[in-house]
Order: sequence, then structure tokens, then C-alpha cells
Amino acid sequence: MKRIFIFIAAVFLSSTAFSQTFETSYFLDNYSFGHRINPAFQSDKNVVSVVLGNINVSAGSNLGLSSILFPRNGKLVYGLNKAVSSEEFLSKLNPENLAVEDLGLNLATVGIWDKSREAYHTVEVNLREYVSTTIPSEMFAFLKNGGMANYNLSGTAADVRGYIDIAYGYSRKIGNKIKVGGRAKVLFGIAGARVYSESMNVNAMESSIAVNATNWLMIAQPACQVALDKNGCYDMNSFRFNSFGLAGFGAAVDLGVSVEPVTGLECSLAINDLGGIGWKYNVCGRSDMAADVTDVTDADTGTQFENLIRFKPSGSSNSFEMLPFTVNAGVRYKMPFYDKLSVGVLGSYHNYKNASYMNARLGATVSPTDWFSFTANYGYGTYGNSAGAMFSISGGAFNLFLGAETYLGRVTADRSLPLERFRYAINCGITFRFEGK
Repeated sequence: MKRIFIFIAAVFLSSTAFSQTFETSYFLDNYSFGHRINPAFQSDKNVVSVVLGNINVSAGSNLGLSSILFPRNGKLVYGLNKAVSSEEFLSKLNPENLAVEDLGLNLATVGIWDKSREAYHTVEVNLREYVSTTIPSEMFAFLKNGGMANYNLSGTAADVRGYIDIAYGYSRKIGNKIKVGGRAKVLFGIAGARVYSESMNVNAMESSIAVNATNWLMIAQPACQVALDKNGCYDMNSFRFNSFGLAGFGAAVDLGVSVEPVTGLECSLAINDLGGIGWKYNVCGRSDMAADVTDVTDADTGTQFENLIRFKPSGSSNSFEMLPFTVNAGVRYKMPFYDKLSVGVLGSYHNYKNASYMNARLGATVSPTDWFSFTANYGYGTYGNSAGAMFSISGGAFNLFLGAETYLGRVTADRSLPLERFRYAINCGITFRFEGK
């Protein structure tokens, strides 16, 4: 019977592979996409990019290998192994075990100063994809301990989204101290999927088990076709695409302000991706189970519990869902004794539906020439310690930037896999910059 629950856990874990905002870029000079952090920020030059303008990939989790693998007799065994005590295994888990993955690909960007050189305009086309998942610790407790307890497994969930945004941004200076900006986005949903447990309660005894559960499977993509099996449930082996169609439409805004109270000191605040998409779920399945099995050794028990992952059609559904918005608050100060050196602090909150996280970074930047800038920082947040570094090189109109944020905790000796909660991110791109303010 436990194999069914292990299968459910595996479905969610396999979805975990983080944000369009690359936090380290906040500290970098000569960065063409500062408006991603705060729409009030302006590039010092006009900018054009196609396909390779800005690529951002990130992933993180509050679980590491040391939470699921344990050394025993010179080997590593899973926490569900009998050689690992329940207390040791469960003490390494969180009440909610989270993971997120995020991909941002800039397809095209144009950034232009107007003739008055007072306002900066941007137009962008971006491809976005993200995954967020959560598994409650009671799921692992049930898999480990089994009988003689009541388990609440509700809240297990996985969300996958892919969409294109077309954004127009405007930023201008008000007086000598304040800059304000905003970006308006039109969103086109490519595909979305949700698997979540609305309720799942398991009352386990030595030789019996009672389960009451309602689980949902929802897919938004009109070209997606799933046949039914002989029991009238979705047969996921028949999953296929006939053509392609948009799965939803939406809108969002970014809002930001930057203030320079004294020369060299910049304070900023922004909220990004405030909005959502109306998704049309054309494949909606619900699995209900209310069973009281008195003999868990019976051969048909596993078949009964397979109802947990058998989804019967429940009709199409429309749902407006908010994007995972981000709040960025930062302070940067140019050193009065050397204005090519600056230090700063950035605090960020990312509101993923199932896996929100916070992070704070302290960084320093040196830009000895107009064509080179380098920054490094230290961060700490929901996913532990991390370090970030990034550089920008310009030659004529050509501009290249590359940065990474990496986990700083313990890793395995052979493959450098994270033993604790972790976060990794990479940001790179090529733009062409000319004229300007």
C-alpha cells in the first residue's frame, strides 16, 4: 500500500528541478536590464538585443542530500531505510519541504531615451517558465513510520507554468532626487498544470488503515488530449498534442521608485509581476477516496489505494491566478574617496505559490573604466548561505555580461552536490548599446 504514497511523493519530487530577477545584477554598473530589478532604473545608453539579450536560470530547495541520504556501514542509504531511525530522518525535514525552478529567456529588447533625454522607454518580449512544489513532512513521516498514527497529508502540491510576456516600460526623473518607473505587461499563457491535494487524511493502525482524500489534476493547454481508460479515468499514457493553442491571457505591472537623498546614496523600492493570468483548464480530473481497509495484507489493498491517482474528468474550469510577485528593496552608496567603488544591500521577497522565499545580499562593485564593471556579494535567506559575482564588458556597441549565484554550504566530495538547503542561479546575455543619455 505504501507504494502508492511513494509514487505520489515521487510525482511531486520529480517536478522540482527559481526568479526572473537575478539579484546580483542590482549591484552591477553598465547593466542593460536594471529595470528588471526596479522599473525606475535607467540604462545610461540605448539598448538593443535579440534572443541572447538576457538568459536567467535558477533553482533552489530547503532540502539537501543530507536530509534524505544517511551514511551506514560505509554506504549511503535513503532515510526510509530501516537502518535510519525515524527520529533522525524526520529531524532533518521541514514542516513544508519546498523546491522551485525558474527560467527566463529574453527574446527581444529595445531600450531608448527620448529626445529630451528625460525619459527612458523599454519594450521587451520574454519567455517565462517556473515550477514550484511543496511536500509536508507528514508525508515522509507516514512513509517512514506507517501504523498507529493519524497523518494529515493535505497541501501536497506542484505547479508548472509557461507564458510569454510583452512589456512596455517607462522611467523618468522628477526633480534632481527622485526617479519613478513602471512596466505594463500583456501575458500569453502557453501551458499550465497543477497537481494538488485538497485534503488527504490517513488514519493508520497495525493491521488497518482508513483514508479520506480528494486530489486534483488540472492541465491548461487546448491542444492537449488525454483519453479515458476502461474505468472512465484519465489514461496519462495516452497524453498527446494535436496542435497548439494559447492556454490563457493576463496582465501585470511593475512599479518602482528610486530616491537619492544625498549625493552618491541611492535608496530604491519596487514590486514586480503584480498581476496574473486567467487560465482555462481543459483537462480537469478529481480523485476521491474514502476507504477503511481492515486487512492491509490483503492482495487487493494496493488496487484500492490506486484510486488516489486515478483522476475522473470533472469538466473544464477557468481560474485567474496571480503571478509569483517579487519585492526588492535596496540601498547603494558610492564611496566619496573613490566614486568608482560602491557598496550596497538588497533585500528580496519572492512570493511563489507553494514555495515563497526571502533573501538579503551585501555587495561591493568596482568599475575602474567605462567598459568594465565587476561586483561580488554575500547572501543569506530561506535557502541558506550563498555568494554571487557578476561582470560586464563593453567594446564599442557590444556588451557582454555573465553572473552566478552559488550555494555556500557543505557539498559531497565527489560531485559537489548540496548536502543542505541550496540555491543556484546563472544570468548571462549579449546586448548592443549605443548613444544614450
